[in-house]
Amino acid sequence: MVLKTKKIGIESFLSWFILLFSITCLHLIYIKAVYNQNVTLKNLESGLVNLQSEKQEMKCFQEELSMKVNSQSDPVWIQRTLMRCLGVVPKGQRKVFFDEPSPSK
Repeated sequence: MVLKTKKIGIESFLSWFILLFSITCLHLIYIKAVYNQNVTLKNLESGLVNLQSEKQEMKCFQEELSMKVNSQSDPVWIQRTLMRCLGVVPKGQRKVFFDEPSPSK
């Protein structure tokens, strides 16, 4: 009779131990999954911020191009473009060149 109660006590202890060990392992897996999800969320949020800033830059660039296209029939714009891109100077104005000094050794 004493042998039987010790055997039941050990089996009971082992089954409780296995149950607690399983719950602990599941809890650790859950914590790891939540951590990975948080890391992924932070990465996605930073990517979203980058995309939003890039979108804003592209909108400004688009507006600039739109203004350039709309102003191509303007004579002042044509004169500035010729001066900037081709180096053409209107009569009565001087063209000045600046040489960059060569690095001394």
